[in-house]
Amino acid sequence: MGDLTLVAELDRRFRRQDGWLLPALVTLLVERGHLDAVRSQATSGDWHCLRALADLRVAAGDVDGAVDLLRPVAGTGWWVAVEALAGVLAGHGRADEAVALVRPFAEAGDRAALELLATLLAGQGLIDEVVALLRPHPALSETLVRLTDGHGHDDEVEAVLTAALQDAPDRGFVLACLATVLDRQGRFDQAFSVLRGNLWDGTFRPLADLLGRHGRGERLRELSATDDGQYAAERLAELREREGRLESAVEALRPFTVGDRGNAKPALAALLDRHGRTEEAIALLRTMIGEPSLDHQEWLADTLGTLLLRLGRPEEAVAAVDEIAASHGGMWFELLPFRTRLLVACGRTDQAIDEVRAHPEGDTSYGATLLAELLAGAGRLDEAVEALWPYRGTCRHDLAMLLVHQGRVDLAITVASAPADGHDTG
Repeated sequence: MGDLTLVAELDRRFRRQDGWLLPALVTLLVERGHLDAVRSQATSGDWHCLRALADLRVAAGDVDGAVDLLRPVAGTGWWVAVEALAGVLAGHGRADEAVALVRPFAEAGDRAALELLATLLAGQGLIDEVVALLRPHPALSETLVRLTDGHGHDDEVEAVLTAALQDAPDRGFVLACLATVLDRQGRFDQAFSVLRGNLWDGTFRPLADLLGRHGRGERLRELSATDDGQYAAERLAELREREGRLESAVEALRPFTVGDRGNAKPALAALLDRHGRTEEAIALLRTMIGEPSLDHQEWLADTLGTLLLRLGRPEEAVAAVDEIAASHGGMWFELLPFRTRLLVACGRTDQAIDEVRAHPEGDTSYGATLLAELLAGAGRLDEAVEALWPYRGTCRHDLAMLLVHQGRVDLAITVASAPADGHDTG
């Protein structure tokens, strides 16, 4: 199925984006009409440029031309190219060719190829072949269930899943798939029993989902009273919201917003906000300020800031971020982008720029990236390029985007195509 050494090199380049232009940069080049540059890079082996040219040919109705571009790379056996070519073929009336292309990879046991082949076969109505293909692969039970839906093979799929339970490494996953098949046949009670009787196998969430779909509020309430009940409470709140019973939805979540069970505050805040009770949502979110997880505090800064901005209160949003920073000993860098976004919304862009420059981590590559983003947003493109230039070894793609906006396409490609060394260069 191809040259393994070449495939490994293509994989390495794809994973590390080493020597290739990033898709966003290629898109920008295409949008700006720099197709000669894209063609030149494609000829030199840049996959993203080649793919962009193929997409352009498809858009122009030249499917054969797109296939001719992609086939040599797919012929190496590199899966990314095989998948792309199969997509073009299948999407334009050549499903048999796509199946023949993908089948050797599926027969070798490649999971992505198995999924794609099954999808292609299902698209041709060959459901018997789908079942036969996926039968030996319990990890693909969800794919099997999805592709057979509505095709009259539920008894066979049920038998496959039941047999798979004997040695499946993840019984909960297979049980959830089995319950789905039972449920879509109208056998709710059996689906419920399968999930309720195997909670130790990790069927709690699928059980809550099942109950939510069928409007079984009392059952959900019972589940929400257990140690792991928050997920069930969230499904109950969704059910009550669909029924137009907002206060009942709020009350379902309320116990999980206090004490050791306080993880439902984001869900309750979102519910309140959806129904015009944004001030209550803001008040609830403010009670999260100072919680120990910095990741959660950054999420909180983003969410609070967004709500306050929507209400036309950007200065209050800035103050909220400052309160979050103070609760953890000062403005850590990952929090700074949320503050600068709000400062810009307040019309204080120069202050935002100055604060990034003054921050202890402002002279790092990621500090320069944030600074360049602010400068570019303010229309100060030359300064943005100047800020990133000393870090072009690690920020080469961001720098290249700016250079394209400046019209310096050759330099942009030179910078972006440099080997990924992970070091800043001066």
